[in-house]
Amino acid sequence: MPLTTNTPDGVMPESLQRVDPLRDQRWGDLVERSPQSSVFHTLEWLVALQRTYGYEPVVFTDSAAGEPLANGLLFCRVNSLVTGQRIVSLPFSDHCEPLGEDPRRLSSVLASLKELGNREGRYIEIKPIQAAAVPAGYEPTQRFFWHRIDLRPDLDTIFRGFHPSHARRAVRKAKRVGISIDVGLSESRIRDFYALHRMTRRRHQVPVQPLSWFRNLAATFGSRMQIYQARYEGRSVASILTLQHKQTLVYKYGCSDTAYKKYGATPALFWRAIVDAKAAGCVEVDLGRSDLDHHGLIAFKEHLGGSRAMLTYYRHIGNAPGFRVPRWMAALQRVLTCAPEGVQLRAGNAFYRHFG
Repeated sequence: MPLTTNTPDGVMPESLQRVDPLRDQRWGDLVERSPQSSVFHTLEWLVALQRTYGYEPVVFTDSAAGEPLANGLLFCRVNSLVTGQRIVSLPFSDHCEPLGEDPRRLSSVLASLKELGNREGRYIEIKPIQAAAVPAGYEPTQRFFWHRIDLRPDLDTIFRGFHPSHARRAVRKAKRVGISIDVGLSESRIRDFYALHRMTRRRHQVPVQPLSWFRNLAATFGSRMQIYQARYEGRSVASILTLQHKQTLVYKYGCSDTAYKKYGATPALFWRAIVDAKAAGCVEVDLGRSDLDHHGLIAFKEHLGGSRAMLTYYRHIGNAPGFRVPRWMAALQRVLTCAPEGVQLRAGNAFYRHFG
């Protein structure tokens, strides 16, 4: 629909069109044909976000109504009385590249979106892989390391890329001590994964995400989501959750019981996922982002042979002041991580809804 008329979002720049990616087939077509698209652009990811957190996905483009999309910038509207109204590309997503072959047109769309931010007093956040299309007025706000594993070499070469003691030896030890690995998407496997996820989040003092999030991912992605589960003497000791988009396997979540870390279960899970991805025709594994000061996680990904790149997020503030987490919200997060598990689980959905 054209954005030249008055809508609940205000008067929009004349050069832009607003597309509902959940109902307009043109978005799915663009995602399918675009080499820059990722799992975070897919309808499956957007539907899971909407079902779990109520976010409204929207695409902005300069393509005329009724014509195939030459480009598209994907966002979700986050409306919160706590953290403010904003447009984010994209909540809970490591990156979300603007789609389109012409950087100048993409830059023009982003420049036009600044008018929306100025009129509505919202901030607009983007998470591009490449910064070539980012125009003036979008300032860098966060930086991360982003790791990927190249799957084009043969398996022996990929395995030799693992760190000899921290990864290769761990994979061999896991096999020697009897670590078993199951793969699937049953309700019982989701629950076993979630039990370890809760344990890991509490260990890192981070609020627990709702179980509904993982159920919604499973419902939308189907077999393109897999949970890899490691067991030792019948006990679930480590698990990772992967998603597949085209020829990329995305590692999205991992969790473990540290009491069993010495048995090498987690590196063994990644090796099994790599073997399966290679067999499925994937050419890379996206290991996701890491905070710059999270040295342990960075080292772990590089021990798996992951190559490092810089990932930068940008924000246009508009007429509203930049959002800062109030002290009471930071205190609330600390309280939640120390609260009884039942309280934390009930509060997790509401907490994450405000911080997408």
